[in-house]
Amino acid sequence: MVANSFGCHLAVELAVRHPHRVHALILTGPTATPASSGLPALLTRWAMTALREPTDVVPLALRDLRRSGIRHAAAQLREGRRYPLARRLAQVSAPTLVVRGQQDHLAPARWSRHLASIARRGRLVHVPGAHMLPYERPRLVADLVDMADAVTPSGRRGAGTVGHDRRAGS
Repeated sequence: MVANSFGCHLAVELAVRHPHRVHALILTGPTATPASSGLPALLTRWAMTALREPTDVVPLALRDLRRSGIRHAAAQLREGRRYPLARRLAQVSAPTLVVRGQQDHLAPARWSRHLASIARRGRLVHVPGAHMLPYERPRLVADLVDMADAVTPSGRRGAGTVGHDRRAGS
């Protein structure tokens, strides 16, 4: 399972509640711990990261904000900051790869290292880019999925994990 940003919370929760359905986790840009700072500091880190994203990513983020509305986005942010990501990740049995863009201020290096260290079978990879890696580096993320997909708990290639279809060449 691949997730980005606050989506990492959903992926971790799914892995905790339904471990038989998640054979590997790839968490790209997991957002920072809620205790790390208040809302002003978080918004500052978001702005610093946004300046490093490719220009075509910004319209996507603005479109999503426009669709959800400011109140809904603020509620999601509050809930995301409350989610105990590290505590829940420690309960995940699947191998976990934490992927951090080298220019990602929303997923600081220290936080990313911490998440990888508490995951039962965790690893950390730093890659070029900022926070929205699935959008800015889709081939790289697909390659990471292929790596996670190569050997599953059953020892069979591609069994039960999310990845692109090798037969279709996509």
